Amino acid sequence: MAASPDRTTTTTMVGGGLLTLAGLLLVLLLLVGGSEGLALLSAVALAAGACVLAFGVRGDDVVGGSLVGRIALVVLGVGPLVWEALFALPLAGLPALVTNMTLLGLVTVATVVAATSVVRARVLHGVARWVLLLVAAEAVLTAAMSTVPWEPMLLLYVRLDLELLRPIALLVAGVAFVLHGQGPAIRRRLGVVNAEWKRTTEVGGGTLDREREDAR
Repeated sequence: MAASPDRTTTTTMVGGGLLTLAGLLLVLLLLVGGSEGLALLSAVALAAGACVLAFGVRGDDVVGGSLVGRIALVVLGVGPLVWEALFALPLAGLPALVTNMTLLGLVTVATVVAATSVVRARVLHGVARWVLLLVAAEAVLTAAMSTVPWEPMLLLYVRLDLELLRPIALLVAGVAFVLHGQGPAIRRRLGVVNAEWKRTTEVGGGTLDREREDAR
């Protein structure tokens, strides 16, 4: 059963806001040169935002109730948080490379599945329906570069500052979700602003004309 537009809008606004926060924190993290606190806060915001999108504010998720889609969204969001936990408390007896690559592969697959689930569910419309594909593309690129360290590609990654792709993808996705369903409200506000501007211009123009006539 499809969620009502108003309720879905609430979910996308809250979830999108958290994704936007996660992206902003990652940008700040890159600007300040690394901070465990910022990385953790970004991971928490992403996990919270993904869970909101997966289960909804009142059960109005963005995957049409799909269990696979919900699980994928949760893994997408919680993965980086688990990564931060493993970085602080590595699992005893397991090589860090094995755990990191396993988690990377799991999160990458989950991101692709989550993006596909949102598209297939048709709960969202416009850019919001497709925007997670951008996040999925970034995840696949990062996974490919991590598993197949081809030197020319790595040099290109560094020279083009491609580490910005993830925060940018999260920011774009977050903003798209926040704006989902807000078109009518935005148009109403713009209409009010435009009408007020016209009224002010007409009043100001009329006053100026009278002043010119008096001056004559």
